[in-house]
Amino acid sequence: IIDMMEAYPHDADYANIIRIAQDRMQLKVDLLPPDPLPPPGPKPFFSILDEALSSEITRQINRPFWIDTVGNSNIVEVRVQLEGKVLRVFVRRSQAYASNTHIFLIWMVGTSLVLLMIAIPFLRNQIRPILTL
Repeated sequence: IIDMMEAYPHDADYANIIRIAQDRMQLKVDLLPPDPLPPPGPKPFFSILDEALSSEITRQINRPFWIDTVGNSNIVEVRVQLEGKVLRVFVRRSQAYASNTHIFLIWMVGTSLVLLMIAIPFLRNQIRPILTL
């Protein structure tokens, strides 16, 4: 969206770009006055996905931005500081995050460790009567 806005700066209100973003990408796009970005909000408990999203936005656009992933659980709000305006995009959480293998592996290892910590005391209680024989 930002690349299209920079490529076609003659469109004053960017109505066509906003329409394309809404129709083709199912994004709710608004242009706000040039206010400063809100302060960073509280980080969620499981913030690996948020950190991945932030690093990708930094890598792709390299501009000041603000992300709200805590508010509405199904919607992610992204604000990007542009020259003379702020681009606000509302996107569904399912569109903002891609499931990838490292998240799956983290969940698998974490679950395995929890189950192992539960199983060890039970196994010790099972072995104790055998040792007394």
